[in-house]
Amino acid sequence: MPLRHNLNLLAKKPLILLIVITGGFFSLSILAFLGYLSVAYKSFYVPSGSMEPTLKINDRLLANRLAYDSRLPQRGDIIVFEITEALRKRNFQGTFLGRVVGLPEDKIELKEGKVYVNNTVLTENYLQEKETEIFCLPEDRPYLTQPVVIPENSYLVLGDNRDNSYDGRCWGVVPEEKIIGKIVFRYFPFKRFGSLNEK
Repeated sequence: MPLRHNLNLLAKKPLILLIVITGGFFSLSILAFLGYLSVAYKSFYVPSGSMEPTLKINDRLLANRLAYDSRLPQRGDIIVFEITEALRKRNFQGTFLGRVVGLPEDKIELKEGKVYVNNTVLTENYLQEKETEIFCLPEDRPYLTQPVVIPENSYLVLGDNRDNSYDGRCWGVVPEEKIIGKIVFRYFPFKRFGSLNEK
């Protein structure tokens, strides 16, 4: 092999090595990012109209499962959660979603179609209707027939469509350990594609 050809091959080796290393690093970065997404986010769909007009039937959503690793749920967050013991006793399965209205140790009261938190009416511009009728099953003993104080490490979760929502008014609170994550994004339908982080 001529000496000139050997020199050309040696000159190209660092460039080839750099391309291989860069390609490998890029591939590993993509895999790591996809792995993070699979851990941090989970897809859900909306099966009912209980959260209208914010969420509509068959909306596809992403929940951030790490959202509450460093902070607690806030009033106004839309969360997805595993069924509670009260819901299990009513033969429900799967997951529920709704909006956090009551925080631990809040005093909550329904009065004249409005939600009161610590004796102050809660402003809820996201509601489908201004009335707050309790939509419960015949066997339920509604949770909010009188003022209640939310227990520690628990949250009161209601639907935005109060006239057609089977929510915490009927069966009680969601323990913190049942919360899967915070709904942060709608990816379908495309005409309503976007973030749901706004309060």
